[in-house]
Amino acid sequence: MTSPLSIFLSLDETTEFLKPIYSSIVNGGFSNIDYFELTHPIVDLAAVYERVEALPGDTTLIFLGHGSSHSIYQPIKDNDSVVPLINKANFHILSNRKFICLSCRSWEFIKTNLVQEPKGFMLGFENIPTHWGDIAAEREVDSTAYRGVSESV
Repeated sequence: MTSPLSIFLSLDETTEFLKPIYSSIVNGGFSNIDYFELTHPIVDLAAVYERVEALPGDTTLIFLGHGSSHSIYQPIKDNDSVVPLINKANFHILSNRKFICLSCRSWEFIKTNLVQEPKGFMLGFENIPTHWGDIAAEREVDSTAYRGVSESV
C-alpha cells in the first residue's frame, strides 16, 4: 500500500498546464490521493490551512503553482499582484511533512523557511520559466540568461 498523497493545485490560466500531473499520478497506479484545486479568489484561507494541518502524518503534500524564494502563491487573477499562500509566517504547517513543491524557486523557499530538519523530506526546484515574461524578467537581472531561447521557441 502506498502512502497517501495530497495535491494542491493553485489553478489560474498560467498554471492550467500543471493539471495533467494529477492525471499522470492517478494513471501511474496511485489510488490514495486527495486533490484540491485552489481558485481565485480563495474565500477561506483558514480552511485551506486546516486541511493541510489535518492531513495524516505519512501524507506526501505536493504543491503545484507559482512561487518565489519567500512564498508560494495563491492563484493569480489577470495581472493582479501575487498574494502569498504560504510564507515564513505560516511555513510551520509544512515543517513536519513530506513536501514536494513544483513552483519557481521552491528550493530557496524551503531552505529559507526551514528552521529545523524536516521529519519527512522536502523537494523544491530552482527557477522554472513557464512563459516569455519569466525569461524576460531573468534577462533583466542577467543578460545571458536562457541564451538561445527566443519568444518564438
